[in-house]
Amino acid sequence: MATSSSPPTSGRAARSGRAAPLSPPERRAALVEATLPLLRAHGTAVTTRQIAEAAGVAEGTIFSVFSDKEALIATAIDAGLDPAPTIARLDAVDRDPPLSDRLIAAVEILQAHLATTWQLLAAVGIEGRPRPTHGTPNEVAARLAAALEPLLDAESVGLRTTPDRAAQALLALCVGCSHPAVVDQPMAAGQIVDLLLHGVTGDAAEEPT
Repeated sequence: MATSSSPPTSGRAARSGRAAPLSPPERRAALVEATLPLLRAHGTAVTTRQIAEAAGVAEGTIFSVFSDKEALIATAIDAGLDPAPTIARLDAVDRDPPLSDRLIAAVEILQAHLATTWQLLAAVGIEGRPRPTHGTPNEVAARLAAALEPLLDAESVGLRTTPDRAAQALLALCVGCSHPAVVDQPMAAGQIVDLLLHGVTGDAAEEPT
């Protein structure tokens, strides 16, 4: 009798062909990921039904890992304000290209982070919300500036200031030139970098595209 060459399977998931169920931490992370876009769109008026539909789960699944809707929302807001993913992207910026190219890549990352952060805060408000677990706004800014420093350190001999001061100036320019309360339209990343490197009266580089 011929024998099958297929590997043996075991367990309910293998017999049914369905994926194994998520662990509680994985389920929490998936629900937070599904909740964040809804919070930006609807604020805290978002319903657990909307969240469940976005996550592709039954509504009762939410309450198997969160005590109530407010607990899920608080966790999602904290995750949305966490700078760690942005810092990881800044750490991954290639150090080989010229200084201006490195900084343009960094500013694009920062602008994406700032846009989603401001959108979330505008939608949910901050009055009465718990303090984020990742620090105050000043502490978050310090972490972001520190992540920019390595992109400037290779050029420290050509800077008129220290890399940490240059990183703080770049972050400040990025915030000021991107915030909707300050400008009608965010400045392009190339324009922000050109302003940092050449000012408004110096020998500016060719107009960035």
